[in-house]
Amino acid sequence: MGAHPRRRPYQEPNSFPFLLAPRFVSVPRVSTNPVYLFFRTPPSFGPFFLRMAMVAIFLYQGGQKAFGWFGGDGWMATVHAWTSAEGVNLPVILISAAIVAELAVVVLLFFGLLTRLGGLLVVILMGAAIFYVHGGTTFENVQLPLTILASGLALLFLGGGHLSIDRAIGTNLLPTIG
Repeated sequence: MGAHPRRRPYQEPNSFPFLLAPRFVSVPRVSTNPVYLFFRTPPSFGPFFLRMAMVAIFLYQGGQKAFGWFGGDGWMATVHAWTSAEGVNLPVILISAAIVAELAVVVLLFFGLLTRLGGLLVVILMGAAIFYVHGGTTFENVQLPLTILASGLALLFLGGGHLSIDRAIGTNLLPTIG
C-alpha cells in the first residue's frame, strides 16, 4: 500500500524543515543582553595563558616607556623622542595616551577585568605601531606587532577565560541581578 498520508518521511536532524519544527526539549537560551555578551567567556585556560603572556609583554614595554624600568628611558624622554621630527612625530597627547593605554592593558588583563576592552586596546595599540612605527619596513619588523595584534583579537572575541573577574561576573553576579 502506500505510506500513511499523515506520516512524514524520516528527515535528518540537521535538515532545514527539522530546524524549523518546534522543539519538545527545553534548550537553555543564551541571553542577547549586551552586558551578558560582554562578560560571557569560555571556561578554558587558553585565554588565561594568553592574558598572562600579554601582561608580560605590556608590562615590559609600558614599564620602559612610563617608568624607565628594564633599561627604558622613562615618560619624558619617550614623549620627547616620539614627538620629535626624527621620531614618530605625533602630538604629546597621543603619545601619553598610548603609554597610559599600555599600562591599562596590564591591569585589565592581569585581573581579567573588562578583558574584551583590554583586547580592543591591544588591537588599537598594535595597529598604530604597525602603521606609524613599522610602516614601510619589511615583514620581519612587523611580525611581533602583528602577532600581538592577533592575540589582542583573540582576547577581544574570547574574553578572559577561566580565572578572570569577567567570568565571575558573568556566571555568578549577572544571573542573580537579572
